[in-house]
Amino acid sequence: MTVYRLSQILVRPLAWLAAAIALWPLVGHYLHSDRMFGVFADSYKTHEMTSVLVLLLWGAVVTRRRDLRVASALAGLCLAIVMARFVPQFGPGFGVGGAYMMGWNTALVLGMIAAGFLISEARFHSLGALLCFLALGLTVILLIAGIWQQQEILGQISLTTGVMTIALATSIAAIHANRGVMRVLLGPYASGRNARMQLFLGILTPLFLGGLFMRVPNWLEGQSEVFLLVAALTGFNIALIVVTAVLMECADHKRRQLERKMSDLALRDGLTKVFNRVMLERRFVRAVAQAEHGNATFSLLMIDLDRFKAINDLGGHELGDRVLHHVAQALRLEMRWEDTLARVGGEEFAVILPGADLIESYEVAKRLRPVSKMCTSRAMMALCSA
Repeated sequence: MTVYRLSQILVRPLAWLAAAIALWPLVGHYLHSDRMFGVFADSYKTHEMTSVLVLLLWGAVVTRRRDLRVASALAGLCLAIVMARFVPQFGPGFGVGGAYMMGWNTALVLGMIAAGFLISEARFHSLGALLCFLALGLTVILLIAGIWQQQEILGQISLTTGVMTIALATSIAAIHANRGVMRVLLGPYASGRNARMQLFLGILTPLFLGGLFMRVPNWLEGQSEVFLLVAALTGFNIALIVVTAVLMECADHKRRQLERKMSDLALRDGLTKVFNRVMLERRFVRAVAQAEHGNATFSLLMIDLDRFKAINDLGGHELGDRVLHHVAQALRLEMRWEDTLARVGGEEFAVILPGADLIESYEVAKRLRPVSKMCTSRAMMALCSA
């Protein structure tokens, strides 16, 4: 299973996971159960307004396929509530100033996720994914800050809030996995694989080394400064790797286009755009092998245009080239997708019909014969009238 396919499968389950976790502290608030506010007895608690915002974003994710306007309205409401958190008049509703409140860092993370959803749906996919990445990275840093007991720098965030925001940020970033920077990061090409490896190492390495420096006694005294340096290096690595991945993908995309163009030149006739003799031989050998080993049938038709020499002599090679092109396109429209049409040379064409017996191939030949005759007859009539 590809990374892209896996991301599409996980979009809705991750949103549902965030919603299920959000309901737990919300129910605990109304039941006045302290145990339901945090995972551990002494852990930082999840404010009920955080759960409400997570549920709004969950609603945006699950309703976007049915009604994008409703989904955008839910994400917009979430963003508006987040902005109200920073208005002093609305502070009491978020517990600002008390021991139990919705932290500014939690509001910032959820605001970035909501903005990322709205911006992505406005077709600015790379910017929306970048906001989700920033929210994801900030959440990880906040959780690690809690483990390293450096909450005085960026504030605290509960474990349940961290899991919810990580699930939501990942879910919303994966919605448009085939657009913008997500197409690069989740792509099957070398640029995507390298970017994923660089992201993993670029985030893990500074966090691991920073934790090592901060835990070993007498190495460094300013642990707060070390943590800020680790956070800055991690953010810089994320931005650098994303930009590098996009540039690598642009170069690799041009290379793949050139390879496809060269492949077409090698396997297709330059004039009629149908297959050439090289591709015809490959398909013929494959059809023979399948017939010998799997008892499958196939038919081969040969088509030759009547009076084509007269068209070339009277109208010139330019007219003859146009006739060949029109004949090839007309024949292709009368055939199945799995049939092979190839120009053998001059005015001769060949058709391979997989799975066709003698009777079926005869019916196809009767259908194709008038098509070729009609194109050449029109060309002769045009020459005569001229």
